[in-house]
Amino acid sequence: MEGVRDNGDKLRENFVPSPLSWTHRTTEPRNILPHQNAFLDICEVKQEANKFIILAAPHIKPLKEMPYIKKGTTRLVLKYYQENGQTGEVKLKITWNGNETFNEGDLPTVVIEKD
Repeated sequence: MEGVRDNGDKLRENFVPSPLSWTHRTTEPRNILPHQNAFLDICEVKQEANKFIILAAPHIKPLKEMPYIKKGTTRLVLKYYQENGQTGEVKLKITWNGNETFNEGDLPTVVIEKD
């Protein structure tokens, strides 16, 4: 993950770029073969007050406030690297009303943004 923007599209200060966790694996880079599916964990849901949705980036978990998705709209910039040297970005917009429940309508929505 390369960057996080919170409400008002404000860049999160002092953000530390960090790899996300591969589902059922680690944050270590992995080779994905052509036509192979690979799942990347973006967030984890925790049942702690004010710490409900946490980015699945183990390297930033110990940093104060850094890994939390806050009420409102958060934009994530994910960067990927290919073996041939090409890179690309995927931008996600997470919108959440701040309710710390599992009721339908309270969970965040995630949209892939296109430039």
